[in-house]
Amino acid sequence: MSNRNIGGSLLPSSDPSILKPINTPVGALQVRAIPEEDTHGLFDVASGELIAEHANGYSCHALADYISKGNGPRAREQALYIIACGGKVTGFGASLLLRYAMI
Repeated sequence: MSNRNIGGSLLPSSDPSILKPINTPVGALQVRAIPEEDTHGLFDVASGELIAEHANGYSCHALADYISKGNGPRAREQALYIIACGGKVTGFGASLLLRYAMI
């Protein structure tokens, strides 16, 4: 997959480097484009559950990166940023963050 422009952005909203699975203390997470919804999602690889959704894939990748580094405060800030910018954190995502004392 090449760079994508989702949500009418003039700037790329993802590139192949952010679409690779990231190993975290909570399992592998992966950013995937959701073209039918013109957005990106952060998914739990094992269950396939959606954790968060945002037009900019880099925002989802940042959330996964903070989780992988065990940086709870930054993961919380990133989740709130995703919500504030029109994205969402699913119930599964919120429970995942709560379970690991991320928020």
